[in-house]
Amino acid sequence: MLMILMAAKAAGPAPEPPAARRRPRGLAKRGCSCPPPVWFDGVDPSLLRDDRPPCDFCQKQRQREQKQRDKEQQREQGERDEASQLASAKTPLPSRYLAMDCEMVGVGQSGQENMLARVSIVNSLCQPVYDKFVKPMEKVTDYRTFVSGVRPKDLVKGEEFEVVQREVAALLKGRVLVGHAVHNDLKVLMLSHPKKHTRDTASYKPFRKMFNGGIPSLKNLSMKVLAVDIQKGEHDSVQDARATMQIYQTHRREWEAAVAERQRRRPPGATR
Repeated sequence: MLMILMAAKAAGPAPEPPAARRRPRGLAKRGCSCPPPVWFDGVDPSLLRDDRPPCDFCQKQRQREQKQRDKEQQREQGERDEASQLASAKTPLPSRYLAMDCEMVGVGQSGQENMLARVSIVNSLCQPVYDKFVKPMEKVTDYRTFVSGVRPKDLVKGEEFEVVQREVAALLKGRVLVGHAVHNDLKVLMLSHPKKHTRDTASYKPFRKMFNGGIPSLKNLSMKVLAVDIQKGEHDSVQDARATMQIYQTHRREWEAAVAERQRRRPPGATR
Protein backbone atom coordinates (compact mmCIF):
# COMPACT_ATOMS: atom_id res chain seq x y z
CA MET A 1 0.00 0.00 0.00
CA LEU A 2 2.88 2.31 0.93
CA MET A 3 4.54 1.62 -2.41
CA ILE A 4 1.36 2.51 -4.27
CA LEU A 5 1.07 5.84 -2.43
CA MET A 6 4.71 6.64 -3.11
CA ALA A 7 4.25 5.83 -6.81
CA ALA A 8 1.20 8.08 -6.98
CA LYS A 9 3.13 10.99 -5.42
CA ALA A 10 6.02 10.46 -7.86
CA ALA A 11 3.62 10.59 -10.77
CA GLY A 12 2.78 14.21 -9.88
CA PRO A 13 -0.67 15.86 -9.86
CA ALA A 14 -3.56 14.02 -11.43
CA PRO A 15 -4.17 14.97 -15.08
CA GLU A 16 -7.23 16.92 -16.07
CA PRO A 17 -10.15 15.06 -17.67
CA PRO A 18 -10.05 14.99 -21.50
CA ALA A 19 -11.17 18.37 -22.81
CA ALA A 20 -13.32 16.74 -25.47
CA ARG A 21 -15.46 15.06 -22.80
CA ARG A 22 -15.64 18.00 -20.41
CA ARG A 23 -19.16 19.32 -20.14
CA PRO A 24 -19.30 23.02 -21.12
CA ARG A 25 -20.31 25.38 -18.34
CA GLY A 26 -24.05 26.01 -18.33
CA LEU A 27 -24.79 23.18 -20.76
CA ALA A 28 -26.65 21.16 -18.12
CA LYS A 29 -29.00 24.09 -17.59
CA ARG A 30 -29.83 24.04 -21.31
CA GLY A 31 -30.79 20.37 -21.25
CA CYS A 32 -27.59 18.29 -21.31
CA SER A 33 -27.80 15.10 -19.24
CA CYS A 34 -24.51 13.47 -20.28
CA PRO A 35 -22.70 11.62 -17.46
CA PRO A 36 -19.50 13.26 -16.20
CA PRO A 37 -16.29 12.25 -17.96
CA VAL A 38 -14.45 9.10 -16.86
CA TRP A 39 -10.90 9.56 -15.57
CA PHE A 40 -8.52 8.13 -12.96
CA ASP A 41 -5.68 9.62 -10.94
CA GLY A 42 -2.28 8.94 -12.44
CA VAL A 43 -3.67 7.66 -15.77
CA ASP A 44 -2.89 9.42 -19.06
CA PRO A 45 -6.23 10.77 -20.42
CA SER A 46 -5.27 9.63 -23.91
CA LEU A 47 -5.40 6.03 -22.68
CA LEU A 48 -9.00 6.36 -21.54
CA ARG A 49 -11.82 5.62 -23.93
CA ASP A 50 -15.38 6.57 -23.15
CA ASP A 51 -17.84 4.79 -25.46
CA ARG A 52 -20.94 6.04 -23.72
CA PRO A 53 -23.29 7.72 -26.20
CA PRO A 54 -24.14 11.41 -25.70
CA CYS A 55 -27.53 12.40 -24.34
CA ASP A 56 -30.40 13.28 -26.67
CA PHE A 57 -29.77 17.00 -26.21
CA CYS A 58 -26.11 16.78 -27.24
CA GLN A 59 -26.90 14.36 -30.05
CA LYS A 60 -29.41 16.79 -31.56
CA GLN A 61 -26.98 19.65 -31.09
CA ARG A 62 -24.30 17.73 -33.00
CA GLN A 63 -26.76 16.90 -35.76
CA ARG A 64 -27.69 20.57 -36.12
CA GLU A 65 -24.03 21.58 -36.28
CA GLN A 66 -23.29 18.90 -38.88
CA LYS A 67 -26.29 19.98 -40.93
CA GLN A 68 -25.05 23.57 -40.83
CA ARG A 69 -21.58 22.48 -41.95
CA ASP A 70 -23.07 20.46 -44.80
CA LYS A 71 -25.15 23.44 -45.94
CA GLU A 72 -22.09 25.68 -45.87
CA GLN A 73 -20.10 23.19 -47.94
CA GLN A 74 -22.92 22.87 -50.47
CA ARG A 75 -23.21 26.65 -50.74
CA GLU A 76 -19.47 27.08 -51.29
CA GLN A 77 -19.45 24.31 -53.88
CA GLY A 78 -22.41 25.93 -55.63
CA GLU A 79 -20.60 29.26 -55.73
CA ARG A 80 -17.48 27.63 -57.20
CA ASP A 81 -19.57 25.90 -59.86
CA GLU A 82 -21.39 29.14 -60.65
CA ALA A 83 -18.14 31.12 -60.91
CA SER A 84 -16.77 28.52 -63.32
CA GLN A 85 -19.93 28.68 -65.42
CA LEU A 86 -19.89 32.49 -65.50
CA ALA A 87 -16.22 32.61 -66.46
CA SER A 88 -16.73 30.21 -69.37
CA ALA A 89 -19.88 31.88 -70.72
CA LYS A 90 -19.59 33.84 -73.97
CA THR A 91 -21.92 36.55 -72.68
CA PRO A 92 -22.28 37.72 -69.03
CA LEU A 93 -24.88 35.71 -67.11
CA PRO A 94 -26.79 36.61 -63.93
CA SER A 95 -25.40 35.03 -60.76
CA ARG A 96 -27.09 34.27 -57.45
CA TYR A 97 -25.62 37.50 -56.07
CA LEU A 98 -26.25 40.68 -58.06
CA ALA A 99 -25.08 44.22 -57.31
CA MET A 100 -27.25 47.11 -58.46
CA ASP A 101 -26.77 50.86 -58.69
CA CYS A 102 -29.07 53.52 -60.10
CA GLU A 103 -28.54 57.06 -61.34
CA MET A 104 -31.27 59.60 -60.73
CA VAL A 105 -32.28 62.99 -62.09
CA GLY A 106 -34.28 65.73 -60.43
CA VAL A 107 -37.93 66.51 -61.10
CA GLY A 108 -40.38 68.96 -59.59
CA GLN A 109 -40.17 72.72 -59.30
CA SER A 110 -36.79 72.77 -57.57
CA GLY A 111 -35.47 69.50 -58.96
CA GLN A 112 -35.18 67.98 -55.49
CA GLU A 113 -37.40 64.96 -56.17
CA ASN A 114 -35.68 61.87 -57.52
CA MET A 115 -36.61 60.07 -60.72
CA LEU A 116 -34.95 56.98 -62.15
CA ALA A 117 -32.62 57.65 -65.10
CA ARG A 118 -30.33 54.61 -65.34
CA VAL A 119 -30.12 51.10 -63.86
CA SER A 120 -26.95 49.00 -63.85
CA ILE A 121 -26.61 45.47 -62.49
CA VAL A 122 -23.45 43.33 -62.36
CA ASN A 123 -22.94 39.67 -61.48
CA SER A 124 -20.52 38.22 -58.92
CA LEU A 125 -17.67 38.53 -61.44
CA CYS A 126 -18.52 42.24 -61.79
CA GLN A 127 -19.69 41.70 -65.36
CA PRO A 128 -22.63 43.93 -66.41
CA VAL A 129 -25.77 41.87 -66.96
CA TYR A 130 -28.16 44.84 -67.21
CA ASP A 131 -27.58 48.50 -68.06
CA LYS A 132 -30.33 50.74 -69.40
CA PHE A 133 -31.31 54.39 -69.42
CA VAL A 134 -34.93 55.12 -68.59
CA LYS A 135 -37.27 57.54 -70.36
CA PRO A 136 -38.54 60.23 -67.97
CA MET A 137 -42.15 59.94 -66.81
CA GLU A 138 -42.32 63.70 -66.23
CA LYS A 139 -40.34 66.82 -67.06
CA VAL A 140 -36.75 66.75 -65.83
CA THR A 141 -35.78 69.99 -64.10
CA ASP A 142 -32.25 68.99 -63.07
CA TYR A 143 -30.20 66.37 -64.90
CA ARG A 144 -27.51 66.52 -62.18
CA THR A 145 -25.00 65.65 -64.89
CA PHE A 146 -21.99 66.60 -62.76
CA VAL A 147 -22.96 63.74 -60.43
CA SER A 148 -25.28 61.43 -62.38
CA GLY A 149 -23.46 61.55 -65.70
CA VAL A 150 -26.89 61.63 -67.35
CA ARG A 151 -27.59 63.94 -70.31
CA PRO A 152 -30.85 64.72 -72.16
CA LYS A 153 -29.82 62.61 -75.17
CA ASP A 154 -29.38 59.55 -72.91
CA LEU A 155 -33.00 59.64 -71.77
CA VAL A 156 -34.43 60.32 -75.24
CA LYS A 157 -33.29 56.87 -76.35
CA GLY A 158 -34.05 55.27 -72.98
CA GLU A 159 -36.43 52.41 -72.21
CA GLU A 160 -39.93 52.88 -70.84
CA PHE A 161 -40.05 52.82 -67.04
CA GLU A 162 -42.61 49.99 -66.89
CA VAL A 163 -40.39 47.79 -69.06
CA VAL A 164 -37.30 48.46 -66.95
CA GLN A 165 -39.22 47.89 -63.73
CA ARG A 166 -40.55 44.56 -64.98
CA GLU A 167 -37.16 43.37 -66.27
CA VAL A 168 -35.31 44.31 -63.10
CA ALA A 169 -37.94 42.64 -60.91
CA ALA A 170 -37.61 39.43 -62.94
CA LEU A 171 -33.82 39.58 -62.73
CA LEU A 172 -33.76 40.06 -58.95
CA LYS A 173 -36.41 37.47 -58.15
CA GLY A 174 -34.96 34.63 -56.07
CA ARG A 175 -31.52 36.26 -55.97
CA VAL A 176 -29.49 38.13 -53.36
CA LEU A 177 -29.33 41.88 -54.00
CA VAL A 178 -26.14 43.75 -53.08
CA GLY A 179 -26.17 47.54 -53.01
CA HIS A 180 -25.08 50.68 -51.22
CA ALA A 181 -28.04 52.40 -49.54
CA VAL A 182 -29.98 50.12 -51.84
CA HIS A 183 -33.33 51.20 -50.41
CA ASN A 184 -32.96 54.41 -52.43
CA ASP A 185 -32.54 52.43 -55.65
CA LEU A 186 -35.53 50.24 -54.88
CA LYS A 187 -37.61 53.31 -54.06
CA VAL A 188 -37.14 54.95 -57.47
CA LEU A 189 -37.76 51.58 -59.12
CA MET A 190 -40.94 51.26 -57.04
CA LEU A 191 -39.86 47.73 -56.07
CA SER A 192 -39.23 45.83 -52.86
CA HIS A 193 -36.89 42.96 -52.05
CA PRO A 194 -36.81 40.49 -49.12
CA LYS A 195 -34.58 41.71 -46.31
CA LYS A 196 -32.99 38.28 -45.89
CA HIS A 197 -31.91 38.48 -49.55
CA THR A 198 -30.49 42.01 -49.30
CA ARG A 199 -26.89 42.98 -48.48
CA ASP A 200 -26.47 46.72 -47.95
CA THR A 201 -22.85 47.87 -47.67
CA ALA A 202 -23.98 51.23 -46.26
CA SER A 203 -25.58 49.68 -43.17
CA TYR A 204 -23.26 46.69 -42.58
CA LYS A 205 -21.92 47.21 -39.04
CA PRO A 206 -18.27 46.16 -39.64
CA PHE A 207 -18.08 48.77 -42.42
CA ARG A 208 -19.71 51.43 -40.27
CA LYS A 209 -17.24 50.74 -37.47
CA MET A 210 -14.51 51.86 -39.87
CA PHE A 211 -16.17 55.29 -39.82
CA ASN A 212 -16.92 55.52 -36.08
CA GLY A 213 -20.45 54.22 -36.54
CA GLY A 214 -21.38 56.64 -39.30
CA ILE A 215 -22.84 55.68 -42.66
CA PRO A 216 -19.98 55.86 -45.19
CA SER A 217 -20.35 57.08 -48.74
CA LEU A 218 -19.57 54.55 -51.44
CA LYS A 219 -16.57 56.63 -52.49
CA ASN A 220 -15.06 56.63 -48.99
CA LEU A 221 -15.87 52.97 -48.40
CA SER A 222 -14.25 51.99 -51.68
CA MET A 223 -11.09 53.87 -50.78
CA LYS A 224 -11.03 52.37 -47.28
CA VAL A 225 -11.74 48.74 -48.21
CA LEU A 226 -10.48 48.43 -51.79
CA ALA A 227 -7.96 51.29 -51.93
CA VAL A 228 -9.72 52.33 -55.14
CA ASP A 229 -10.73 55.93 -55.81
CA ILE A 230 -14.08 56.09 -57.61
CA GLN A 231 -16.51 58.88 -58.47
CA LYS A 232 -13.76 61.36 -59.29
CA GLY A 233 -16.18 63.30 -61.44
CA GLU A 234 -19.44 62.18 -63.01
CA HIS A 235 -20.74 58.96 -61.51
CA ASP A 236 -20.98 55.75 -63.52
CA SER A 237 -23.57 53.29 -62.20
CA VAL A 238 -21.70 50.30 -63.68
CA GLN A 239 -18.50 51.32 -61.89
CA ASP A 240 -20.42 51.92 -58.66
CA ALA A 241 -22.15 48.53 -58.87
CA ARG A 242 -18.80 46.84 -59.45
CA ALA A 243 -17.26 48.60 -56.46
CA THR A 244 -20.21 47.59 -54.29
CA MET A 245 -19.89 43.94 -55.31
CA GLN A 246 -16.14 43.94 -54.65
CA ILE A 247 -16.63 45.56 -51.24
CA TYR A 248 -19.23 42.93 -50.31
CA GLN A 249 -16.95 40.10 -51.42
CA THR A 250 -14.18 41.21 -49.05
CA HIS A 251 -16.48 40.30 -46.12
CA ARG A 252 -18.72 37.75 -47.83
CA ARG A 253 -17.84 34.76 -45.65
CA GLU A 254 -18.38 36.54 -42.32
CA TRP A 255 -21.47 38.35 -43.60
CA GLU A 256 -23.18 35.20 -44.86
CA ALA A 257 -22.30 33.32 -41.66
CA ALA A 258 -23.98 36.07 -39.63
CA VAL A 259 -27.07 35.98 -41.86
CA ALA A 260 -27.28 32.18 -41.55
CA GLU A 261 -27.00 32.42 -37.75
CA ARG A 262 -29.82 34.99 -37.59
CA GLN A 263 -32.00 32.76 -39.74
CA ARG A 264 -31.26 29.77 -37.51
CA ARG A 265 -32.25 31.67 -34.37
CA ARG A 266 -35.43 33.11 -35.89
CA PRO A 267 -38.60 31.65 -34.33
CA PRO A 268 -40.52 29.16 -36.52
CA GLY A 269 -43.03 30.88 -38.76
CA ALA A 270 -41.27 34.26 -38.69
CA THR A 271 -40.91 36.02 -42.03
CA ARG A 272 -38.59 38.69 -43.50
